[in-house]
Amino acid sequence: MVSSDDEDNSTGIQSCPNEVLQLVFQNLDDVSLARSSAVCSHWRELIDPSDPSTPDYLWARQASSLRLKSPTPYTRFRGLYASLRDHLWLHGKMWMGNRSWTGYILLSTYNSRTGAIDLTTILATRSGGNNKENIVPWSRDESISVAIFDPQVSLWVVPLLSFDKDTVLDPSDNEMKPPTQVRHVYRSLFRASAVPPELQISSKRYWPPPHIPAVERAEDVLSCIKDSLENKPLPAEAIDSVFRIRKWVVFGGAPVPSVVMSRNGIDDEVETFAAIREEHYTPDEEHPYRGVWVGDYSIHGCEFILFHQETPTKLKAVKITGDILCACGEITFIVDDLRAVIRIADEREWPGAKVIAAKGQIASHQYQSSRMINAEMICVGPSEIALLWHFPQFTSYINRFRRVDIQSFIYGSKE
Repeated sequence: MVSSDDEDNSTGIQSCPNEVLQLVFQNLDDVSLARSSAVCSHWRELIDPSDPSTPDYLWARQASSLRLKSPTPYTRFRGLYASLRDHLWLHGKMWMGNRSWTGYILLSTYNSRTGAIDLTTILATRSGGNNKENIVPWSRDESISVAIFDPQVSLWVVPLLSFDKDTVLDPSDNEMKPPTQVRHVYRSLFRASAVPPELQISSKRYWPPPHIPAVERAEDVLSCIKDSLENKPLPAEAIDSVFRIRKWVVFGGAPVPSVVMSRNGIDDEVETFAAIREEHYTPDEEHPYRGVWVGDYSIHGCEFILFHQETPTKLKAVKITGDILCACGEITFIVDDLRAVIRIADEREWPGAKVIAAKGQIASHQYQSSRMINAEMICVGPSEIALLWHFPQFTSYINRFRRVDIQSFIYGSKE
């Protein structure tokens, strides 16, 4: 039996002004919001308006990470959220893959045509293609070549994976399996668990690699992949900053593993991806160089670099994608003191630019005999630098770097 006090309290809550109720609803999680919508017709109208022209902005807040103004192609934000709820942890991030030597990057974006969250490769090429290197003599010293660099950065036309309401979480192996295939090639995603810092040992590799800032790291190469549930954590153990993608081929109904050679020589059908947090590539007044840049690496083409400005005076440039000489995850150059200006440029290419002492890393095939050499960072502008490499036995060379606006690729096309 309900007491009169309970009736008064219930009536009091339900009769609160709409403005107060809206403030309360804004702070509810998704389950509580859905339950509140079923309490009474008045609350349902506030949470799920019957008028199609009235937006269900409370559900839009639940999917706020998508930064959408419209739920297209869904009619309501509640439908969008219900379809994508289990996949929202993926969205809005840049993911660094551990493919041997070269690595690659996936961006997670919302596809307003399909209503799915896509994982898509981002690419950079030179104007005219990666095989077309355009160099000219440096006006200050014509024995030194300068690369002319205007990279074309774009997303690959076809997503690697798409996640929507039809994506299946297989309870037998805890893998997310989108209902898509390309020419008999299947892919699935499964979560990863973190290895606490105190349990990490020097003989193992972890992802992301140590030069990439991260709160959590997982094992880089799995010791046992096939049919192993120990490598697929339960949902409560999974982290949002690392995942793995499994790839296999099916011919005539029989699965055939798609083999990728890992750095330690183990045949591996799984690749690991780690998120690089937005704050580590977003510049501010004290850290103006912080960001994702694309650099021109001569015969190796374009490579993505994380400019990790640890302090206002120190810069560490780390390869997000790499090559057979210096792999992804390795340092490409460092500046120990950004205040160490050695001259102000007076050459034709960048008059007035600050030139700062730096160190660049070089290595032989497969990162053998790596060492640091003297270099100079030429600060052309907030979104462009040049690096003069003083090779000890070869002619010096200047390559160029341009900033990439990652957020514009993730959110820029949203209406």
